[in-house]
Amino acid sequence: MNKAGTIVYVGGFEMPDKNAAAHRVLNNAKIFSQIGYHTVFCGIDKQIENNCEKAIKIDNFDSFPAKYPKNNIEWFKNLMGFKHIKSVIERYPDTAFVVAYNLHAIPLNRLIRYCKKKNIKVIADITEWYEYKFSIHPIKFIKWYDTKTVMTKLHKKTDGIIAISAFLKEYYSPFVKKIIQLPPLVDISQEIWQQEPKNTNDKIEFVYSGVPGRGEEKDKIGLLVEAFSNLSVDNDFLFTIIGITKKQFELDFPEYKSSVAKMGEKIQFCGRVSHFDSVQALKRADYCIFIRNRNQRNVMAGFPTKFVECITSGIGIIANRISNIDDYASFGNCTFLEKEDMSYIEQTIKEKLQKNKKITHLVADVFDYKRYFDVMKQFLNAI
Repeated sequence: MNKAGTIVYVGGFEMPDKNAAAHRVLNNAKIFSQIGYHTVFCGIDKQIENNCEKAIKIDNFDSFPAKYPKNNIEWFKNLMGFKHIKSVIERYPDTAFVVAYNLHAIPLNRLIRYCKKKNIKVIADITEWYEYKFSIHPIKFIKWYDTKTVMTKLHKKTDGIIAISAFLKEYYSPFVKKIIQLPPLVDISQEIWQQEPKNTNDKIEFVYSGVPGRGEEKDKIGLLVEAFSNLSVDNDFLFTIIGITKKQFELDFPEYKSSVAKMGEKIQFCGRVSHFDSVQALKRADYCIFIRNRNQRNVMAGFPTKFVECITSGIGIIANRISNIDDYASFGNCTFLEKEDMSYIEQTIKEKLQKNKKITHLVADVFDYKRYFDVMKQFLNAI
């Protein structure tokens, strides 16, 4: 296929797989490559001391990461910075598109103005919308103003939008004509999906995997721990929590410390693990369970990567209805929690235990990047 030009992908992703953003960007880049574009990454790297000026190869893509800000002064400069992004774009005279992944206000505004002069199209890849409340505290004020400016003004000035959820697509549809809704994608040909881990556990295993945040701002993990604790006397199971240690959980959620103690060996905390290990843990389990705060805009505007991983690996899912995961429920073994009261959650879990049958995992390709080639090609051609 003839090269159609270069797409420069910029934002706070850490290649090749150090955060969820990197997984999204890499799989989107594979689509661009199939269409005929050469993709260049301009992300971040926490290990380097200076912005990268020489290309690093990531899966045959060029990458020029910027230094990750390590203090308030560097963070402020990062909010203002556009020089590194501009230098990367200028290395590729055939740049046709710049995809801005959740970029801050000042660099995004400068990028839009620069690309307009150079006849380069700007696409916003939007995966979140955090709620920062107005505050006179300098740092909090900057975050509030930055997010408000980006989400309500600057994204509306782009040539196209890649929206991770129906929520974001619906919000921007009146303002931007070219919009594609694209969930987090995977490459099912990778070893991480093809390797089948050995399951030596004969108990029904439930797993929570993620970073809950303090005070259950995002995931209501304490509610789950209490529900399993109430069921632990008369039922045999294993509840595995990945992403937080037992010590950290008890510090962040002291009100559930007694529930953890009550469960004994029926609950295990694994702390933070690699992406590969977290997926393998999912594939060994029977159900992934999570309840997220529907009152948080970032929960409804985003799309849970864990849901994508569960559908792909064939694990059962128990979750409340967030974002637009309903659209993909038919591709997997999904049970939705219609209520969040304790008795209802306990009854739902108990029904799974009473079946006393382990899940047969069937890999699904609904989120495989290769399925989105045609829709992405149409989107880019329309711009």
